[in-house]
Amino acid sequence: MPPKIRFSKDDVVLAAYEVTRQKGLEAVNARSVAAQIGCSTQPLFREFSCMEDIKKEVFLHARDCFDKMTADEIKKEENTLKAQGRVYLTLAKNEPNLFRMLFMRKRNEECANFAITRACQRAAEYGQIMNVEADEASDTYINFWMFIHGMATMLATGYLTISDEMVEEVLDNLSTSRRLAFPKS
Repeated sequence: MPPKIRFSKDDVVLAAYEVTRQKGLEAVNARSVAAQIGCSTQPLFREFSCMEDIKKEVFLHARDCFDKMTADEIKKEENTLKAQGRVYLTLAKNEPNLFRMLFMRKRNEECANFAITRACQRAAEYGQIMNVEADEASDTYINFWMFIHGMATMLATGYLTISDEMVEEVLDNLSTSRRLAFPKS
């Protein structure tokens, strides 16, 4: 009778996710994930054929967590772009390894599609809220995100350290700027 499998596919993904949170995606390997679970490396490959498959699942899990955080924040905040910016900056500040995995690495096709699809959807939503042409909405949205991404990159790399209050001040200033005047949706 074969031994009972004690660890599921989800257990492996969550362990690899935790290694990523603590040490970065580059630290995810069979030994580090197995150590996080408390098993040998063999159980990892019952569910996954290779480490790249595990890393892909970690990315998808992190993306889903980010999407949920964003959706939850949008429910609480009148200004959807401000809500999105807050989640993005908070992730960069509090979870720099996850932020780097999601937004600061060479993009494979899946990763690029995730970013491009999201940007197009958000710019279209902004255009509808503002009742402006698609080009104007896209320009404003891109300007906002270039600034936010730059700031988030500085937070995630430790180049910049700011308080939550300062994050709010930056978001308030951006949301009331003449070029980036956002409506309350």
